[in-house]
Amino acid sequence: MSTVGKVLVVAQIAFSILLMAFAAGVSSVQTNWKQKEQTARTELKKTSEKLNSTQQEIQKVRTAQAASEKTLKDAADKARGEADATRGRNKQLQAQLTQARTELENMRAEAEIAGQEARARRDEAVSMREVNAQLHQSRDELISNNRQQADKIVNLEQSGKTMVEKHNQLLNKFAVLEKFIRIKGFDSDPKELAGSAEPPPVVEGVVLTTKKGGRNGSELVEISLGSDVGLAKGHKLFVYRANDGKGKYLGTIRLDMVDYRKAVGVLIQSSKNGEIQEGDNVTTKL
Repeated sequence: MSTVGKVLVVAQIAFSILLMAFAAGVSSVQTNWKQKEQTARTELKKTSEKLNSTQQEIQKVRTAQAASEKTLKDAADKARGEADATRGRNKQLQAQLTQARTELENMRAEAEIAGQEARARRDEAVSMREVNAQLHQSRDELISNNRQQADKIVNLEQSGKTMVEKHNQLLNKFAVLEKFIRIKGFDSDPKELAGSAEPPPVVEGVVLTTKKGGRNGSELVEISLGSDVGLAKGHKLFVYRANDGKGKYLGTIRLDMVDYRKAVGVLIQSSKNGEIQEGDNVTTKL
């Protein structure tokens, strides 16, 4: 074998040894990393468990602290309520004490007033005895006057009965007269009788319309005058027609219905000078 071959064999052997050492080192390093990874995972799991345990402990501590704080707060609120109630009771007791003092003062004042009233009543009793004596003295006079007034009352009652009888008699007479007036065709109302009892004022007007249809077919005449000029039911007016400055008498009407500015009359007397028409004149005095 040549020198080169030997060198190559030696080099190959050296390289093989070196490669084996390298593989052994790599295998050793890989094994160490796996062990470290397993160890790290174990440590991480333990740490996580410790962390969870620690968090649970913290949560328990927080819960216990919250409960303790709530207990302390409730105790503080209860203490405040009891303190407020105590202050309220103190105020009530103070008010009751003040009221009791006021009532005591009032009782003292009332006692003083009662004493004064007792003395005043005693003095009044003395004076009342004198007044009583005077009253007894005047009682007989009052009894006598009372008897006289009783006699007057009896007389007045008798007079009242007589007046009631006269009043009833007058009412009966009035009813008979009212019935008689209605039978005669007049209105019993005093306002309506005013036209018959009082003379009408002197007025001038015109005929507005005429028509048949009154009681018993009589002619109705509407005029331009009413109660505003003083006319009333029952007043009589004369109807005439102006002709060349001369008046022509046409008839007489008696007012049967009177309004404020108008009135309707019944023709109670007609003439042969013509029929009453719209535009003819009416007057209360010829």
